[in-house]
Amino acid sequence: MAGGKETPRQKLIGMMYLVLTALLALQVSSAVLEKFAIIQSTLDGLIAEGSSKNQTTLDNIIEEAGKNQNPKVVRAKENATKVRELTKSTLKSIDDLKKEMMKTSGTDKIDDKFINDHSSKVATMMIDPRSPHGVGFEKLLNDYVKQVSELCPSEKFEKLTKSPDEIEMFKDNDKHDNKDFRTFMFENTPPIAALASVTQIQTEVLEYESKALA
Repeated sequence: MAGGKETPRQKLIGMMYLVLTALLALQVSSAVLEKFAIIQSTLDGLIAEGSSKNQTTLDNIIEEAGKNQNPKVVRAKENATKVRELTKSTLKSIDDLKKEMMKTSGTDKIDDKFINDHSSKVATMMIDPRSPHGVGFEKLLNDYVKQVSELCPSEKFEKLTKSPDEIEMFKDNDKHDNKDFRTFMFENTPPIAALASVTQIQTEVLEYESKALA
């Protein structure tokens, strides 16, 4: 919803965008790009921690359901299992996309070459409507929110693909008029920063799963 409460991901993306806009005008140094590599590493740790925590929550739900054959409890277990499967599948698809981003940059790992890549190859890959990667990424996120909302109708899950006019910080900024989600997220973004942005979305997916399993 336009003007709704910003998620942690949206706040981070907004902060990253402001930093990138300022620094790109001055030509981003390797030291700055290395900071995004640190952010990426930190987010990877949060993903591992969040996934483990959510799996434990599901295990507890299944154990409790085994002690109680109430139809509502059984249905809750079935839905929780579906949420976990949906989340794991979504995270796997995003991991595959991240590999493709690195491949586009000419590497298969986060190394000096990738960190110091100042090109727009990855940004173009994600913004170009003719490329299946960016379009597929946006659809993946929209499908995830749709399906988790159907499995947990009592909870509200905001879209993960907000355009600038749907984010409080940017909705009145003329510089972002008519920008869609992918353009706003990836425009003028070096590969390592684009990767960190996508990884942050994975942490948001895990937050949604945690909310669904609660």
